[in-house]
Amino acid sequence: MYIIPKSFIPAAKLLHFSTTVGKYRRNYNLSLTHSLSVCQGMSNYLTLLGTRDYHYDNMVRMYANCSVVLENLEVTYTLAHQDLSFLQSIQEVGGYVLIAMNEVATIPLVNLKVIRGQNLYENHLALLVMSNYNRNLSHLTWAGLTSKLDLLLTEILKGGVKMTNNPLLCNTETIQWWDILDRNSNPSMVFKTNTFTPKCEQCDPGCFNGSCWAAGPDHCQKFTKLQCAEQCSRRCRGPKPSDCCNEHCAAGCSGPRATDCLACRDFNDDGTCKDACPPQTLYDPKTHQVVSNPNAKFTFGATCVKACPYNYVVTDGSCVRTCGSGMYEVEENGVQRCKACDGPCPKERVLQDKFPCLRTIKCYLSREHRTLWLVSKRSFIVYFVECVRSRHYSLAVVQAKHLRWLGLRSLKEVSAGLVILKDNSELCYTQPDQWTRLFRSRDQTVINEIRSTCCLAHTEQQNRTCDLECTDEGCWGPGPTMCVACRHFNSRGRCVALCNLLQGEPREVEVNGSCVQCHPECLLKTGTPTCHGPGPDQCSQCAHFKDGPHCVARCPHGVLGDGDTLIWKYPDGTGQCQPCHQKCSDGGEAPNQALLRILKETEFKKIRVLGSGAFGTVFKGLWIPEGENVRIPVAIKVLREATSPKEAYVMASVDHPHVCRLLGICLTSSVQLVTQLMQHGCLLDYVRHHRENIGAQWLLNWCVQIAKGMNYLEERHLVHRDLAARNVLVKTPNHVKITDFGLARLLTADEKEYHADGGKVPIKWMALESILQWTYTHQSDVWSYGVTVWELMTFGSKPYDGIPASDIAAVLERGDRLPQPPICTIDVYMIMVKCWMIDPSSRPRFRELVVEFSKMARDPSRYLVVQVHRERERERERERERERERERECMCVNKSSNPYNDIGSLSLYSNSWPAGQTRPLAGFNLAQISIKDHKVPSCAPSQKDENVFLKL
Repeated sequence: MYIIPKSFIPAAKLLHFSTTVGKYRRNYNLSLTHSLSVCQGMSNYLTLLGTRDYHYDNMVRMYANCSVVLENLEVTYTLAHQDLSFLQSIQEVGGYVLIAMNEVATIPLVNLKVIRGQNLYENHLALLVMSNYNRNLSHLTWAGLTSKLDLLLTEILKGGVKMTNNPLLCNTETIQWWDILDRNSNPSMVFKTNTFTPKCEQCDPGCFNGSCWAAGPDHCQKFTKLQCAEQCSRRCRGPKPSDCCNEHCAAGCSGPRATDCLACRDFNDDGTCKDACPPQTLYDPKTHQVVSNPNAKFTFGATCVKACPYNYVVTDGSCVRTCGSGMYEVEENGVQRCKACDGPCPKERVLQDKFPCLRTIKCYLSREHRTLWLVSKRSFIVYFVECVRSRHYSLAVVQAKHLRWLGLRSLKEVSAGLVILKDNSELCYTQPDQWTRLFRSRDQTVINEIRSTCCLAHTEQQNRTCDLECTDEGCWGPGPTMCVACRHFNSRGRCVALCNLLQGEPREVEVNGSCVQCHPECLLKTGTPTCHGPGPDQCSQCAHFKDGPHCVARCPHGVLGDGDTLIWKYPDGTGQCQPCHQKCSDGGEAPNQALLRILKETEFKKIRVLGSGAFGTVFKGLWIPEGENVRIPVAIKVLREATSPKEAYVMASVDHPHVCRLLGICLTSSVQLVTQLMQHGCLLDYVRHHRENIGAQWLLNWCVQIAKGMNYLEERHLVHRDLAARNVLVKTPNHVKITDFGLARLLTADEKEYHADGGKVPIKWMALESILQWTYTHQSDVWSYGVTVWELMTFGSKPYDGIPASDIAAVLERGDRLPQPPICTIDVYMIMVKCWMIDPSSRPRFRELVVEFSKMARDPSRYLVVQVHRERERERERERERERERERECMCVNKSSNPYNDIGSLSLYSNSWPAGQTRPLAGFNLAQISIKDHKVPSCAPSQKDENVFLKL
């Protein structure tokens, strides 16, 4: 981690001035009026920025030739020899004025008329003058602010005054502050007297009431309120009633009109003081509508402007630096505006949030100055920054000693401020010409103190040259993705020699030097162009259907058209969408001819219980249709909750090879569902009883078939609610069907979830939202599908075995999930994990699961290692059998004939023994005993092991 020196901390940036002070020269063109220029101001308080000389240079860059300070005027830490004449141009300050820690003799604010106090120091001070002397000198040689605090200040609109610890400052006690301050706002006034009495010159005899800022006739206090006639509402230029200023004036006036003000109390509109700028809209009494105001202006500080300065955004008719809470920045007709968020606001473009993979770099984005500081100790970084804005330094890359390239391939603009690249010994691929095209004002420069090893010979030796597909404008790093501009074509950020016109993925078309991807509905063609443009109406041939000139995935089906009429179309033999006949209704869909049998309870007979679940009990039974001499084996489920005819309608309509169809329903007090009985039973019992014969192909095929059945139910808006291996029936080993879908709830087209009542439920198969909120959706079925797959992959193990159902919610909330089955590769297990995401929208859809498991089923041994697992199980079983046989042999030895009974306790073979210790042989004490010294019993080791010693 690198520490950025304080000397690199940026100061605020001047928006408009043209002057030369010392070695600094700046030219800005943001003229708000014919005579005023504006600067932003500072908010550094009593912070010293680097050295005192550097601190002074920052003030020069900020305030030179500035008439209006939008924020705060801070004059601090000046030395006795430094020239502050650049402050003479300042007339208004929007925030507070801070004069502190100075050693100069004079602060020449001779033209400062008004302090608005929109920002206050410590929330109550508009003017603070403190500690202006050199603490290191004795009072006999003190240096600091002396007889000239050159102020002609006439009004402070808001806030108080504090002057303290200025031992050499004179005449401030003569000032009549109630002529300057607003008595109605109850401002604070603090004046701390000095223990040291300075030698001060008296005010000029011509000063009214003996009040002055310094000696001499030019420094008398100018009164604009205390001497006014009673008829005056605020300020005046003399004692007569005719000397009253306009009510919109501040700091005095030269006449009675709003154009005669020395400063405006609210807003200055082309030299006229007003209480508001011309609004953006007006009410037209003729049309009785709100229309745009052709003379509208925006408020910028205390000024009305036709357009906001560059780098500002518009909100509610005002120019602001950034959008407020609940708003985000958009561009409309070339103007950056703040727009209210519709729902959650887009995330702020902070590099850590947008690119969490960039863990190798520390990024710092100053919210106050909006300066991007980049410090890294890695070899490369890649950014997708499009625009950098700031007041002084926009981009600083400092002391990144291992940084080789910046990777700012998407950077299109540095709106304002300087760029500094300093002490980056390995940094390459940065030339001054690259930055010049990004700047938006003439004063912007790049301070490029690379001093790196990137000379031409070294870059060629280290292969640090731009890719051949880059133009001579350069690049931001190695490779064809870092070019400033492409020599041939740009294909999604990568410079290429040719586009994928006739081959390659995806197919593309050349548009203005770029390779643009063809529309997904275009049919992929080889040898001929797939499209001649990016739109769906520019395909050479459609992949599915064609509706007019556009390629579409399906023909319009109940789409709202002109005159609130619904449009229904069908594809003809050529794939062209044709309108349905006017006499057709609902798009010509065939009638639902599904048969729902309402059975009498006397028509079927329950034989025995097959199983019981959370929603009901399943019986094996026989269906004996009334009047017929047949007996059909069926499964009868007695539900524990009511089922309406609406659900029964859907159950009877189900027709899918992997979903059991409902044969009939008996509407007794407890609804009974009758379905086909599968001879192989449920899938859970099948995998438990036949685990030795089940291979990877069968397991993956079952996953595909269950996903297909659930996808079908989702398309029919059915939520299953009880998907588990016990509710999947085996018709044949190659064909399974989902049952108990009748427990599902039908969701209408505008419903997204179903809220169930309380009752007994299969907690360990349920999604977390279903457990906590009784909410069921298609995505909660996906969770249950993941548990069902886990059951299959573990050959019928119980999920969360040993954990009480009441604790399952807490287990899931802390992030625990079912473990990875031994036969599963990480690919299969990751699909299960995705099914168990807390956020339902993050879980895969059933159609996606069909695709994933179908791909795996084509290469089963790559994803499931069943044979190796089974061989290990068999080997462990054989080992256990051998041990049991040895034990039985040893047990045959008569205890009384064993010569080792007196040695101590004996130990038989065990399946487990502490790591690092030798397993004791059966019938021997755990001591170092030589076998050759004793008679070997019948079940002891053979003679060849006689010299083996047992380890304690």
